[in-house]
Amino acid sequence: MHDGSEEAVAPIPSPEQTFHPFRLVYILGTGRCGSTLLDILLGAHPDFCSTGELTQLPMIAHGAAQPCSCGADLSACEFWSQVVADVERQFPLKELDAGRQYEYTRSLLRTAVLLGVPGSAVDRYSDRLAVLLGSISRRSGRPIVVDSSKHAGRGLILWRARRRGMDVRFIHLVRDGRGFVWSKRRVVDGQGLGLAPRKRSVADLSTWWVISNLLSAILFRGHPGRYLRIRYEDLVASPAETLEKVGAFVGADLSEVIRAVREQRPVAVGHVVGGNRLRFNRALVLKPDTDWLQHLPQADERTFWGFAGWLARRYGYRTRAEDPTAVVERSVGSGTT
Repeated sequence: MHDGSEEAVAPIPSPEQTFHPFRLVYILGTGRCGSTLLDILLGAHPDFCSTGELTQLPMIAHGAAQPCSCGADLSACEFWSQVVADVERQFPLKELDAGRQYEYTRSLLRTAVLLGVPGSAVDRYSDRLAVLLGSISRRSGRPIVVDSSKHAGRGLILWRARRRGMDVRFIHLVRDGRGFVWSKRRVVDGQGLGLAPRKRSVADLSTWWVISNLLSAILFRGHPGRYLRIRYEDLVASPAETLEKVGAFVGADLSEVIRAVREQRPVAVGHVVGGNRLRFNRALVLKPDTDWLQHLPQADERTFWGFAGWLARRYGYRTRAEDPTAVVERSVGSGTT
């Protein structure tokens, strides 16, 4: 009993029992990579439920304020209240919050080991995530759920949850690391939320950009047909081509979404948890974020290139000294093809 009532928490059915079949699209990458944008664009299709950084949902179990993109707090949002009620008929929401510790990079080795142990804490957490995601699919009436939490550890746990009837696909979204560095230096994580976050150095951020992207590739690209890497710059500069590639990968016709983007029609935002502040816009129009081109100090750019340039080159990025026109063209797009 988790709420003081006499109602018992129902046991989670065994993996062999029938589950509501659905597909999960999990977005990997660093923070500030454009995942909220991609998440919302996919959610514009009637088969997709866009959830944002779903890992943040269980924080409401401790009374933390978590705003939904609809304007209500998650605890008061009609959609998320129904999902949470479904979950809590089987186990306390606090168990999902406790399981978040296994998603972080510092816990990756422990998570990988425990995933292979039936009945372990990580194994049980994967079952609980499957219950949550299944409820989201049922309540939304949409067979494809999008989660842009990005943690590689969470991706491993979700891969384990396939035994619960989930078809999992991974999209690795890469953004030019200089844009990532500028975004993190300009607005620190937690700023404006009453927190006192530590501002990280350019060297630290550049190193993290490398680690995060390497983990996303190494851990998931070995699954044939389950891993796709795309770039943020291609998404905003050539959205039709990029979304066609994504649609083929996830098994959905995104032509209507592409048409809306091409015609610069606003895309409706659903019930999105966490992520970029653009989720609070009632409707979204695709436009690039290229502030770093004008504002990133040259010294910071040199530092990034010194730590991460070898990987940036593999992703097709170049220094401005080498190819200034190409850098701008890859990063700035009209939103049409």
